[in-house]
Amino acid sequence: MEISIRIDTATGQKYMAVSQKGMAVLLDPLTNKGTAFTNRERDELDLHGLMPPIVSTMRQQLDRTYENFEAKTTNLERFTLNRLRATIYKQTAVRARDVSAEFRLPRLDTHNAVEDTSLQRVSRRHARFNQRIAMKYSKSIIPEGEIPAASAPQFQHILDTYASETNKTYSTWMLFSNEDLAFRPHPRSGSVEEIMKHQLLSERRFFSEFLELPEPAAASVLPAETTPPAFGRRLVELVQPRLKFMALRDAGWWLERRPFFDVEKERIWIFWRRVLHSAHHRTQLTVFLRLMGKLVPSTYGPTADVTWSGADPTLTVDAGSRKSRQ
Repeated sequence: MEISIRIDTATGQKYMAVSQKGMAVLLDPLTNKGTAFTNRERDELDLHGLMPPIVSTMRQQLDRTYENFEAKTTNLERFTLNRLRATIYKQTAVRARDVSAEFRLPRLDTHNAVEDTSLQRVSRRHARFNQRIAMKYSKSIIPEGEIPAASAPQFQHILDTYASETNKTYSTWMLFSNEDLAFRPHPRSGSVEEIMKHQLLSERRFFSEFLELPEPAAASVLPAETTPPAFGRRLVELVQPRLKFMALRDAGWWLERRPFFDVEKERIWIFWRRVLHSAHHRTQLTVFLRLMGKLVPSTYGPTADVTWSGADPTLTVDAGSRKSRQ
């Protein structure tokens, strides 16, 4: 990708001009600002749907990262934190200011651009997914660095998995347009919109009634706007407080038995049951995508539409018989 620093003649501000957009911008560490891309930049660089919908500055990203450092409690962790404090607040902050000054207005060089046809737009979307070099979800609402640290380290996998599963769900939702919300493959099937609403309401019930997390009133769970991006934003708003709350729970809390419909189960069992429930509804929507002739995203491995170098799907007896690589 060709990159050059230019000056906006209207404002006198410097900006980075790039020859590509979409996933190519995010795969290059020189051009990827994460959620610091403004809505204007996302419009010009075709980044909508490839990152969390929230816009946050470089400083806000730094502050969130530092909160994870502050959560450290052991003497060793505190010692490490004290040694790193200067680096985080001085060196990284300087880089953040430099990046904001130089790359505040990245945009496409559009003098040779032509109007997209429908076929070109489809080809661009396929290229966006096939540019991946590893199984990373480009539409991640919760980056790895923003997952809180569990106070009981043996339960960190719960936070990591919940964030990862939420990213998969968000990735799937963002492939539907507003017009797709009414789609249902059979008169007795739920529609796309109904499944998204159920996901938000059902998760709220699991976490409130069965896991006893503080949750908003059910009447306030659904977004006012009925669009896939609005459902996605609401998903973010509901998931992040849950991660923070669960990060502070100890082993006793996770292993406590609680009522679950007409039986009693440990909280950790109920949590994993919720993960399976969400995966079930996400799978419904990926089937809908295929029936609608749309691209099907990667969730637990490559699909017919999404692959990458080194992908190793288990489609043969030979692949299924492999042992762990040492």
